[in-house]
This record gives sequence, C-alpha cells and structure tokens, in this order.
Amino acid sequence: MKKFLYYMIIGCILLGWNGFSYGNEMHSPKSMKKATLVVWEPGRNNRIFNKELPYRYLREKLYEHGYWLKTHPEQPIEGSDLVIVVWRGFPDIPPDLKEKSYLWIMETPPTIDHLYWNKNINQFKKVFTYQRKRVDNKHIFNFAIPYYFKYKLFNVDEAMAQKNVLIAQIAGNHYYDNRFLYHERRKDTVWLLENTHDQYKLYGNGWNKLEKELSDKGKKEFKSVYQGYIPNKQDAVKPAKFVLAYENASSDDYVTEKIFDVMVGGSVPVYLGAPNITEYVPADCFIDRKKFKSMAELYTYLSTMPGDVYKGYLERIRSFLQKSDTHPKNAIRLIDQLIDHIFSDNAKPA
Repeated sequence: MKKFLYYMIIGCILLGWNGFSYGNEMHSPKSMKKATLVVWEPGRNNRIFNKELPYRYLREKLYEHGYWLKTHPEQPIEGSDLVIVVWRGFPDIPPDLKEKSYLWIMETPPTIDHLYWNKNINQFKKVFTYQRKRVDNKHIFNFAIPYYFKYKLFNVDEAMAQKNVLIAQIAGNHYYDNRFLYHERRKDTVWLLENTHDQYKLYGNGWNKLEKELSDKGKKEFKSVYQGYIPNKQDAVKPAKFVLAYENASSDDYVTEKIFDVMVGGSVPVYLGAPNITEYVPADCFIDRKKFKSMAELYTYLSTMPGDVYKGYLERIRSFLQKSDTHPKNAIRLIDQLIDHIFSDNAKPA
C-alpha cells in the first residue's frame, strides 16, 4: 500500500509538472488573439519554442500584447489575427490577412530568390531581409541574420593555454550544386585528412559519406579525426587554435553564427562566405580563406604563425566582442524590433 501511494504521489508530481510546462498550450486564455508562426518542419508542433530561445522570447513578447503564438499548421493561418513567416516554403496568405502578415527572410541566398517575386512579397504587410540591396524602408526592411549566444567572455592567456589542436571544423556535409559552399568545405577537408596528422578535428553530420573519396591513408586518418556530432560547439572550439568557418553560401550580408561561434569560443576563424564580411567583423579578427590559393598554402601560414601574432588575433577578437553594438545576442534585439514594426505605426527601420 505504501509503495502504491508512493507511485501515486510521484505520478501526480510529474503530471503537475507537465501541466506547468505545457499548461499554456492546453489552457491559453480564450480572450487572447491568435498568432501563427510558419517555420520549418523540425520546429513545428510548437517544438521551436522549447529549443530556440529567440522564438520563445518572441512568444513571450506577443503574449504581452495579447496574442497567443503557435506554429503552423497546428495553428492554421486562416482565422489567425497575426501571421509571421520565417520559412521559405510558406503557404499562400489569404488576401484578407495581408495587413496582419509579416515575412522574415533569413535562409541561404540560393534558396530565396523566389521570395522577392512580387506575387510572394506582396502577400505581406512588411518584409524583413538581411539582403540590404533589396531594402526600400517602405515595404522591405533590413534585418541581420539572427544568432544568439550565452557565453562568458574568454581570457586570452587561458584560451591560449587550452590549445592542443591546430585546426577544427564544425559543419554539416551536404551535396548541393556549386551555388553553395559545401564543395569548398569538402575539398579543404579532404586535403587536411590526406596531408596532416593529429593537427585536425572534424565535427558535424554527414561526413561518413566522404570516406569513399579518400585514399587509404585518408580513410585511416578519418577514423581518428572525425568526432561526429557535437551538441556544444564550444567544446570543439576551445581546444583549437583555428576553426574553419565556411558559410553555406557566398553572398553579401549573409553572415551567420558560424564566425561568431568561433570567436566567442576563444579561437580564430578561418572565414569563407560573405564578400563584405569586413562590414560586420574587422579584418584583423579572422583569417580570410580567399587570400590563399590552396589549403596547402593556408596550412603553412597557420602552422608557422608566431605565438605573439596569434595572441594578437585573440586580443582583437576579445575587444570586438566587448563592444555593446557587436555583442552576439542580436536575435533578442531583432525580436524587439520586429515587435516594434508590428505594433508601432512609427516603427523605425531595423
């Protein structure tokens, strides 16, 4: 009997916690207006609010304005009082919802050109994009790519003491056409596997597919180099002096979290991506991959860099991160600006 009561109590506690965690999902106030967030499949069923802080923050801010935000298709667009789209595969917006609908473009450049067709952007009251050449500050406004980090600013001497590998890479291996940079990642990865030993660590999904492209030596090296998926990028960044930070595609203003991942972890990025990257990150805070004709030339430069030169990079990176206007928590600021655009008649461009 005591055991039965024990399990009953534990069950009630668990049910109570579940109700606390998801109670708003089941019992959102009937008086609240409906808001719909259109996202990619892994974020649906409201999973995105549990996994990604900026979207949870968006939900909280809308709640303050009397809107209950749920993902599509769980919360259909039809009948919604507010629609926010952050995914390129969105359904057609009903004409009567245009004044309540907003599009936030943040995906890879080769996949989003169709979004700027009039038939697409004219479905929305406002469009937000990182591509500044598209901005008119009337219908289309400038929003950077959102990223968010929770970190403690690194100490330069401590960061240097942790280094035990020359180069690391944290990225997925995908096979798309040459409009993307995935082939550049693979090319440099193959060279590093074939030509270095105990100097390189590789993290991310999909790299097993690469083994068939390697020599016997490369395949043997792959088994010790490849570390698989790593949930905390900082665990991979901290031991490495340099980290390859290659964007998924090369386009002006397409600057994602990849270069910031490396810097906040106390390492030096080797960057390939946005041609105008120096408008976002000072040139003396990263190594520009485009300046080297080959991975062999780059490897020689990295492996022979004097200690005082390397320390200078870390000092400049730390100084850059200390500046309030470059603090890598821009997603929160962007959500605040999005809320201003939605609820203020006099919203200023972001």
